[in-house]
Amino acid sequence: MPLWKQKNENNKRKKNSDSEESDESDSNNDSPPKKRKKTDKVKGFNDNEVRRFVKSFKKFPLPLTRMEDIADDSDLSDKPMPKLMELGVHIHDLCEAATADEADSKKAASVKVGKVSVNAKKLVETENLLRPLGDAVPLDKGARLNWVLDTSVKDAHFDVDWNIEDDSRLLLGIYQYGLGSWEQVINS
Repeated sequence: MPLWKQKNENNKRKKNSDSEESDESDSNNDSPPKKRKKTDKVKGFNDNEVRRFVKSFKKFPLPLTRMEDIADDSDLSDKPMPKLMELGVHIHDLCEAATADEADSKKAASVKVGKVSVNAKKLVETENLLRPLGDAVPLDKGARLNWVLDTSVKDAHFDVDWNIEDDSRLLLGIYQYGLGSWEQVINS
């Protein structure tokens, strides 16, 4: 047998004997087993994918109903929708719980999703600010094309003529492409 195979075999045997010894010593030890942090909610996502997901999640009104748009925006279209929905619900619930706890303390709410730190307060605030837009815009794509705000708005005092239809088109662009996706809104 070649020398490198012998070394691998010896290492395997040593690891197996070490693990058997540690199993025996763990069972003899009266201390409780160490708890591991659960990261199963982000299983299947690396840190970069979680960051991109959170960034896109914050951009869309009613994000839990817009997983396909979030997947497209965050370049995660290859991930299964149920997994994306699970991640979205997990992030939403973590942030809601953290901001509820924040009312009891003066610390800024921040949560960890895997190894990614998320500003829970900012995410919840943005979701709440965009909720009225999500409620106002029709779900049906055909109805959205003809949608116009049914309320008066304050004059914007732009250097160009601007009316309620322009406001409506701007809001539709934000709804469709997400808050901050100005290039896509302009080109639509």
